[in-house]
Amino acid sequence: MLNLSDERVVEQVDPRFLVTLEKTTTKGGMLSAQRWVYFTSAFVVAALFLPWTQNITEYGVVTVREPNSRPQLVTAVVSGRIAEWRVREGDTVRKGDTLVYLGEVKEDYMDPQLLVRLQSELEAKQNAYASYMAKAEALQDQWVALRRAGGFDVRATTLKAISDSAEASAQRISLTLAERQMARADTLARIGVKSLYEWEQRQDKFQETKSKSISATNNVGRAQADIEWKRSSYREKEAKLVSDRAAALADAASAQGEVQKLESKLSSLRIRVDNRYLLAPADGMVSRIFVPGLGQTVKEAEPLVEVVPTAGSRAVEMQVPPQDIALVHVGLTAQVAFDGWPSLPLPGWPAGSTGVFASRVVAVSPTPAADGKFRILLVPTEPWPDELALGTGTYGVLLLKNVPLWYEIWRQFNGFPPDYYLPAGSAAKGKKS
Repeated sequence: MLNLSDERVVEQVDPRFLVTLEKTTTKGGMLSAQRWVYFTSAFVVAALFLPWTQNITEYGVVTVREPNSRPQLVTAVVSGRIAEWRVREGDTVRKGDTLVYLGEVKEDYMDPQLLVRLQSELEAKQNAYASYMAKAEALQDQWVALRRAGGFDVRATTLKAISDSAEASAQRISLTLAERQMARADTLARIGVKSLYEWEQRQDKFQETKSKSISATNNVGRAQADIEWKRSSYREKEAKLVSDRAAALADAASAQGEVQKLESKLSSLRIRVDNRYLLAPADGMVSRIFVPGLGQTVKEAEPLVEVVPTAGSRAVEMQVPPQDIALVHVGLTAQVAFDGWPSLPLPGWPAGSTGVFASRVVAVSPTPAADGKFRILLVPTEPWPDELALGTGTYGVLLLKNVPLWYEIWRQFNGFPPDYYLPAGSAAKGKKS
């Protein structure tokens, strides 16, 4: 019977008169069903008090924590033509190995002997600079020697002028005496005391003294003029030497500027030649070649090869939505399951999960990405599989506070977020700080 009606027929009929009804009525079965209901209810009520770990689940990928150990794009530093490939996809390379050689495409750098010619031109300019500096030093030495010789010459002429001046003074005194003697001789000759012969001798002596006095005076003037002439001459020579030295220094400065320009040009050319050889940035494996073939022209900053370094510690990158980012902090524990590894994660009961690996949060981005999510990084707290490849998909469970199961059901039913909390050690550190 389906017992669809509230009127119970079995209570109005005596089962002794209905054999079929007696055989189909089972009081023991109804009692067993009631027991099962009671047991199930008790089990459910007890289960509601079981501990439940609040969590945040998100998908992520395997990455490398160190920036220099992440996949490196080798780009063309200068434009050129692919002349030679020295690696293939899948090859293992060491840091500094040549990956590809680029040929030159600019006309200014087509000359294969350009480096040699620039070096020769640089050496010529350096020699010219050294010659100008040597000339300037020689002119400086000449100027010093001329100044010293001029000083000696002028001093000697000055001494001669002093001597001539003394001689002129002596001759002037002699002339004065001779004039007095001549006057007396004239007087004596008029009165007849002196003969005409004696008067003529005295006259001759007077003229000789007068001539010597005039000559001495002229010698003094000539010596002074000679002093001024020599000073002027030496000044002119010194000025010419100074001018020649300044011109030599100007030529040396010009040559030095040319030398610096050539050195810069030569250095830039050497760097350009070196940049035509693209080298491996780290030990790793060539994972992808973007521009295969020979003879293809590439531009500056165009990616050619991707090298995946073998070194570096693995990490998991996850994107957390804004409503959960406030619950995530550095040091938060987590469990990670990797694609390709058998696992059975139980977010609410992490102790019962299998095939998952323990980790912790080491970085939380303070700003969201373009999609509005926040980036976090997880690192292992136990060994992860060595065969993990970069880019492997992950399923991460960020473990939060332990609460009763009934509380978690009530929270999710009402749409409340998980409880915010910090571990005891973190709270103590926060109070101390």
